[in-house]
Amino acid sequence: MARTMFRDGGGGRRRGNARFMVSASCVLLLVTVLPGCDLTTPSSPNDPSNLTGQTANQTFTFTGTLNVSSAADTLAADDTSTVLFVVEVKDSSGGPIQNLTTVGFSTDLGAFIVGGLLFATAQVTTFNGTAEIFFQSANRQTGTATVTASLGTVSSSSSITLTPAPVEGTIALAFGTDGSSGTVTMSGVASTASPLDANIGVTAEDFQGVPIVGADVSFRIIEDTTADISSNPNAEFVASRHTTTGVDGSAVNILRAFGAGTVVVVADLFDPNTGALVATSSRIILTTSTSFLVGLLFSNGTASLSGAAPLTDVITATVTDTSGTGQLGRTVRFTITADSTDTGATLSTSLGTTDANGKISTTLIVPDDASGTGSSVAIVAEVLDLSGAVLTTSNVIIATGT
Repeated sequence: MARTMFRDGGGGRRRGNARFMVSASCVLLLVTVLPGCDLTTPSSPNDPSNLTGQTANQTFTFTGTLNVSSAADTLAADDTSTVLFVVEVKDSSGGPIQNLTTVGFSTDLGAFIVGGLLFATAQVTTFNGTAEIFFQSANRQTGTATVTASLGTVSSSSSITLTPAPVEGTIALAFGTDGSSGTVTMSGVASTASPLDANIGVTAEDFQGVPIVGADVSFRIIEDTTADISSNPNAEFVASRHTTTGVDGSAVNILRAFGAGTVVVVADLFDPNTGALVATSSRIILTTSTSFLVGLLFSNGTASLSGAAPLTDVITATVTDTSGTGQLGRTVRFTITADSTDTGATLSTSLGTTDANGKISTTLIVPDDASGTGSSVAIVAEVLDLSGAVLTTSNVIIATGT
């Protein structure tokens, strides 16, 4: 490589690399924004006659103009969509400002993207008289953002409206105060006098796992995945079926059951801005039984009866809830559990349903005991659910034939 000799300011001589020295000079010129480093373009003059203060002994002044604008007037506040802001910088003669002139950006809402990070203020250098920067919402805040570009004491502003982002995400439903418990089945005892209250909650999140705040939620009691039961005689929602998610994306309601049965619930998530259905939760199921009391008495009002065989008497079962209210339409099964001499005692009715007072009757027939030793017959009554399972059993009553 060729070498050159040159003298320093004190008259001495130093030996150096000519090509390296040219590069170093260019670096110096880039920093001081002086002509001579081949930054010239047809639209970017080298001599910024109205931009001073570029060396340590000068005061910075700018007497040109700025004009900032954006590529759109509105932007969805989804923290992912972006818009480009551009500032045009001209000197006092109306020409493009020198390349690599630093322009400051600031905003009162949203943020600028610099190196993949978000900032409320940023600095960008010009090229061909313009500087560009991307802008997006921050924390999904909505409103009017004012973006300002400044150089020295000169500034220019432009506004953009951050609109509510379309809701996109999922909704989880479970028993508990929110939808995160994962408990999707629950059982308990319920009656008209003593209804069962079950907390049910939802959690709404976008696809990044961020809570969806202020979204509309509707709870539904369903028969299956397609039919919405508007009213169920065995259950209802204590609060309104419609609610709004809070700051953590959750909402809660209370399901109140009044009797035995199966209640299936789902929750729908709606976009609060468009009303569009966003997502429907999986189903949760509440299965309830009723706490019954069943009394069984002979016609004389007692739990035992004795008489000469053959013996015939009416037995009445009374089904009530825990408050003593008679239960209409409950299935009752009468059974002879013991016949001491196996004389063939029978019941006129073994299965039936209660009347409005919760009562159902059958007739016990104890035939004559030929042996003359007498017989003892024990009877019970059982309340059954729709599947035939025993909900409760009566006391045992005994008839003795002599």
